[in-house]
Formats: sequence, structure tokens, C-alpha cells
Amino acid sequence: MFQSNQLKLELIGLEKAEVVQDIYNHSPTYFRRVDGTDPLPKMAEKDILDTPPKKADKYIKAPVLIYEDNIPVGYADLHVNYRSEGIAYLGLLILREDFQGRGLGKKAYFAVQDFLKTKFDIEKFI
Repeated sequence: MFQSNQLKLELIGLEKAEVVQDIYNHSPTYFRRVDGTDPLPKMAEKDILDTPPKKADKYIKAPVLIYEDNIPVGYADLHVNYRSEGIAYLGLLILREDFQGRGLGKKAYFAVQDFLKTKFDIEKFI
């Protein structure tokens, strides 16, 4: 578990898909805006596993749960060494709607940057 900005970040796999799905279910406005529907069942499983079709040789998929006070409040879909080595791509950063409006997004964004720098020695984000 990595800690930054009063948030904890955890690199996860499918074992946490239900937790990510719960975050999605508590964030319906995002999905309605993006694709016009509510979060679909098993959407989290797909997101945790999906990788881009074109990626660099040293590509790493890094799905991350974000916790505040040990409560899972967000999810980040990170792609390390995505197009080229040393660059990370933020595929998705989503926070539960009931936790928004408190500056949590900014904290989460900077915590993700700290996580990538510390865990993967990444300095450039896109």
C-alpha cells in the first residue's frame, strides 16, 4: 500500500473488481455523460484487464484503488511505459460522486503522480 496526500493507493487485480464496480455504481453521472448509460455489470472486470492494442515493449498495466481513511473512494487506470518507456498514461481517474466537492480529485491526481514516480520511476504523465 502506498500513501500520499492523506490517501492510500493499492495496486490491484481482479480480486478487487467488486470494489471498483461499487465505485462505478456510486458514480453514474460520469457514465451517463460518457456513453449515455449507467455503469454496466462486470464493467470493472473489463477495465482492470483491458490493455491498449498498441503498446511499448515494457508496458505495465497498473489498476489502482484509492482510499481515504481506509474507505475505497476512487479508481485509477494507469498505463506505464505505454507508448514509450518512461511515460505513463492516465486512462481513468474516477471518484465516487458522494465524495466529490472536497478537493479529493486534486489530492488523488497528485497521489497518483507520486505513486508512479515512486513505484515505477516515471516522471512524465499524459
